[in-house]
Amino acid sequence: MTSFWPPELVQSLAQRRGIIFLGAGASASCPNPEGLRLPGWEKLLTDLASSLNSADRAAFDNLMTRSRHLDAAQVISDAIENVQVNNYLISIFGNGSFRPGEVHKHINLLDQPVLMTTNYDRLYERYWEQELNTPLTGPKPPLMVSTYVDNDVVDNLRSDRPLLLKLHGSVEKPRNLVLSRSQYSRAKFEYPNFFKVVSALLLTRTVLFVGCGFNGDPDIELLLEDSAFTAQSIAPHYAITPKGRHDSETRSIRKAFNVKLLEYDNEDGNHDELTARLAELSRLVDDARI
Repeated sequence: MTSFWPPELVQSLAQRRGIIFLGAGASASCPNPEGLRLPGWEKLLTDLASSLNSADRAAFDNLMTRSRHLDAAQVISDAIENVQVNNYLISIFGNGSFRPGEVHKHINLLDQPVLMTTNYDRLYERYWEQELNTPLTGPKPPLMVSTYVDNDVVDNLRSDRPLLLKLHGSVEKPRNLVLSRSQYSRAKFEYPNFFKVVSALLLTRTVLFVGCGFNGDPDIELLLEDSAFTAQSIAPHYAITPKGRHDSETRSIRKAFNVKLLEYDNEDGNHDELTARLAELSRLVDDARI
């Protein structure tokens, strides 16, 4: 029977030549005790838009319908005070009731030197902290974290410690969170070296995207387009994603971004198979290292 996981990906991860990219779906897989989940980008923007006036809301809805999420976020940013937006983001992504889950466990077991995320939350950092020096895992080095505003990314990358790159900032520094088009453009303009490092990593490593929808996140898509056209390669990146796309969309993503989609069943919407597939991958990678 054909394996769900391509042997080329398993081998890259076994040799620790991979990058795990955590999208919003990875965090959304972890409900809090009340059963609530962290929102994806679309729900986050829609919730923020609830306080827009009728004219701004009409413009927002029109942009969302056309999957222009960054421009829709700009409507919010222009209409609502930054402090109000930041306070809302802190209340959601700084909420301590959300705990790391099985997805973070299996990603941790893959033991890759570099991870990336566009998420604001600290779920993966918290998982790493709770696993330090446990009887099960033994001593582990601290996780290094660099956001796009930090100037230590190269030093951290050269160290022998695992590194998490946070492309949109982190909730503990709310003034630096990237949400709107102007914030995205400013980040790329003011901190070009960080994004050059990210681009170089995308050119030289195999990336596994977990919880990324490829439904209009320009940050991910522009970076992938740049790497795909800068140095065309037959070796793809990979994304584990729910079934439901038309074949033409799947082919378009492969052609534009050099990303091969690995689709799992998610009829109930709970992403249980995502967790099971990641557990399977961690076993395959572990076996390949023996």
